[in-house]
Amino acid sequence: MKAKMNKAFKILIGIFSGLVLLQTLLIGVFILLVHLGSDHLNQQQIADLVSANIDRIEACIQAGETDQLKDWNGIKDISVEKNGCIGFYCGGDGFGPATSYYGFYYSPSDTPYDIEHMTYGSALLKEGKGWAWEEIRGDRKGDNAYYTERICPCFFYYESHF
Repeated sequence: MKAKMNKAFKILIGIFSGLVLLQTLLIGVFILLVHLGSDHLNQQQIADLVSANIDRIEACIQAGETDQLKDWNGIKDISVEKNGCIGFYCGGDGFGPATSYYGFYYSPSDTPYDIEHMTYGSALLKEGKGWAWEEIRGDRKGDNAYYTERICPCFFYYESHF
């Protein structure tokens, strides 16, 4: 009887170990697929894009022809915000509730803004070389965050995490 219980216990341990291994492999594959699905420029690439092409970008803004910049050098989308800012979306990564967006924006007043969360009435606080916002829900942090940093006068890098 003891030998049968010992054998059954070993079988259960084997099944449990196999399930843990399978779960670990599936999580690893999921993380790899999310990472491989990343299509964004990083902060340095965005800063280099703006710095190297500032004359062209400013000329398109002044002429009201920012659509010329869409699908150019990593700029995937362009939006004009109510406060006059122009957002240049340069891609994102993640899946579902763990998604991040990256880009830069033109601020005519040279003021940093949270162009992703303006509807929240978000206040940016100085953080490192830039400004940041984190969602607070009651007495705890939410999962939304935002960071912006000046690239050059009137142009700011941004990253937004949901």
